Amino acid sequence: MPKIKLWNENYVMVYGYARVSTKGQAKDGNSLETQENALRAAGATKIYADAFTGSKSRCPELDKLLVVMQPGDVVASVYLSAFTTLFSNSHTF
Repeated sequence: MPKIKLWNENYVMVYGYARVSTKGQAKDGNSLETQENALRAAGATKIYADAFTGSKSRCPELDKLLVVMQPGDVVASVYLSAFTTLFSNSHTF
């Protein structure tokens, strides 16, 4: 996968993470497709997305993302709330 050169001259991977927890979010303009388009426009080259997780504690795509990340990599998300389950559950960095 291509790396993006940032201001600090380090090459890092820019990942995107998108999440919708309810079907109603799609009609409100918060669909996975809308988020993925915004993440690509922001430079994300690999996007992980979880759909309709609701209050489930498992977000399988987020778990995959956390496994592949390397020091210096960047995660972009359209909404900070996409990481709510990350901080409210037992994920570690």
